[in-house]
Amino acid sequence: MIPEASRKRYAAGRTIRVAKTMRTTRDLIRRHLKEEKRYQSELAIPWNCKPSTAKAIMMRTGRPLSSQYIDAFVEWLKLDEFDATELHRLAAIENGFKIDGPRV
Repeated sequence: MIPEASRKRYAAGRTIRVAKTMRTTRDLIRRHLKEEKRYQSELAIPWNCKPSTAKAIMMRTGRPLSSQYIDAFVEWLKLDEFDATELHRLAAIENGFKIDGPRV
């Protein structure tokens, strides 16, 4: 079973689960938090701020996340190099860097 999936109906009435694509760094962070069964307010611990500030940072869509926030998140959840690179790559694309290669 795919944790974050949208449901679509098959012609015979059966439900098919289609995985959502991660569009932003914040979406990917939310997915990691959901997998670890943690809340957004707990991001205040690695980010060294109040829980309400952590929620506000996660809700801002106009500003990309800085690499310090991502590094603190990776260290806090002890993510592997692949997940850390994926987070940094998405953040760089959001910041406007031109990165060649296929988008995941």
